Amino acid sequence: MKEEKALKQKYMCNLRNEENSYYRRYNEVFYDCKEEAQSLYSQILNVEKFIYENILEVPHKIPHQENLTSETVKTSDEKY
Repeated sequence: MKEEKALKQKYMCNLRNEENSYYRRYNEVFYDCKEEAQSLYSQILNVEKFIYENILEVPHKIPHQENLTSETVKTSDEKY
């Protein structure tokens, strides 16, 4: 009877260890994926910021924009 109980306890202990091992591996993979996702999200935000600041906001950065006319801006034909 004691042997059966000891074997059952050993089996349950091994089963718990296997489950813990599985969850430990799962958590490691999850955290690795989470870090990679955060890195990608950060890169996306940086690209969006670059686009917003350097492309969409360009007209707002030109000084005295209202004073520019077609006469003051040289076309590509006039350069040569």
